[in-house]
Amino acid sequence: MSKKSKSTKIPQKQGKVGYKQPPKATQFKPGQSGNPGGLPKGTPKVSVALMKLLAGNPGEHFTPSSRAEQIAWALINKAASGDVQAIREVSDRTEGKSPATLNVNKHDARAEHYRRLADQMAAKYNKPRDEIVRDMIEYEPEASQWLM
Repeated sequence: MSKKSKSTKIPQKQGKVGYKQPPKATQFKPGQSGNPGGLPKGTPKVSVALMKLLAGNPGEHFTPSSRAEQIAWALINKAASGDVQAIREVSDRTEGKSPATLNVNKHDARAEHYRRLADQMAAKYNKPRDEIVRDMIEYEPEASQWLM
């Protein structure tokens, strides 16, 4: 019976491989893009055209040289005439969208949580809610401030 021996040695043809040193076979070749499906270099962007227009003098004559600049020019004119949606779009594309904020009153949220829990337990165990609330407060006295 012949045994096949498996080699446990890893070929070291690639040189040093580790943090910030990927194997040579997986590195990008010169001239190869890391994002082949992305926009080609030099493609005009609306956001860049908007910034260019915003930096310029409002009374200065402007002749768009690309579709991106035509779009930016139309958007700037709408914003200048007072269109709130256009103003928001210009602002979002040049300064970034402002993060949505949500104010949550933790006290109200916790009170709602305890009330909902008491209602669910009353339904589950077929007991009056008041009895469940008393049991909850007995088990966790801190809950009284949210259940009363």
